[in-house]
Amino acid sequence: NARMTTDRDEAGEPLAALPEGCVVREAGRQDAQLLAQLGERAFREAWHEYNTAGDMDAYCAANFNLGATLADLDRPGVGFLVAECGGEAAGYLRWASGPAPDCVTAVSPLEVSRIYVLRRWHGRGVGPALMTECLRRARANGHDIAWLAVWQRAPQPLAFYRKWGFKVVGTATFQLGADVQDDYVMARGVRPRDGDCPRRGLSPPR
Repeated sequence: NARMTTDRDEAGEPLAALPEGCVVREAGRQDAQLLAQLGERAFREAWHEYNTAGDMDAYCAANFNLGATLADLDRPGVGFLVAECGGEAAGYLRWASGPAPDCVTAVSPLEVSRIYVLRRWHGRGVGPALMTECLRRARANGHDIAWLAVWQRAPQPLAFYRKWGFKVVGTATFQLGADVQDDYVMARGVRPRDGDCPRRGLSPPR
């Protein structure tokens, strides 16, 4: 199993040790079908037991189709990281630069809008490695704050992001099919002194 190492990157953040044979790479338009299928599978694994089939189907149909994914890949300021293990896609992270909610105080914010890891890879270092690389890129590109939204009724994800140094700064709503759900908005600085050290584990924002 993977673990957090005592090695540090150039900014002093702990490095996440991926399982042997795993890599994190940037995704492009050629990965659109992969991202759509991986996103829907991971989203259903994480949330199907808490929501109706109709609401899940409606959200997945609107957000995890090929056209929507290609449009997302072409959108300025949006990027994807893919984690692959032994040639198999294990998870991905989506980030987006641009305006943030009023509750997020930042000069140059970066939204961590999706972290999806397939259930069989949970607890094996994939999620922390994706987040580590995202924060590294955020620092390199001059962002000062990372933020995300997470369901208020999901205690495990909330605990995970608090361990990463994210703190609740406001609220937002999330439309899942016909269901309007309440989210917390959480934020942290991207420099090591601004946030707690990342730790192993994963639960997705939405």
